[in-house]
Amino acid sequence: SYPIQDIRRLAAAVGRSQAARLMFTAQPVDAQNALAIGLVDLVCDDVEASGAEMARAIARNDPVSLAVLKDSLANIMAGDDSAFDAQFD
Repeated sequence: SYPIQDIRRLAAAVGRSQAARLMFTAQPVDAQNALAIGLVDLVCDDVEASGAEMARAIARNDPVSLAVLKDSLANIMAGDDSAFDAQFD
């Protein structure tokens, strides 16, 4: 049995039907399939270089804007639209 929080997270990431397929079949998922169904956001050959480039791109942005965006995403995921609206007001 899978923890309910993990099932919710999986269904939110890939949708109910893909989550069911993954759990019911227990078949391995290759990188391209994981990308196609939304299980991963990025497939790359050099994880270290790609991660470093992403970190540099994030670091070039304004820290206050990043903090607001991070909070906004957390509030959206929690279903709290009022907090999201307040961030931009």
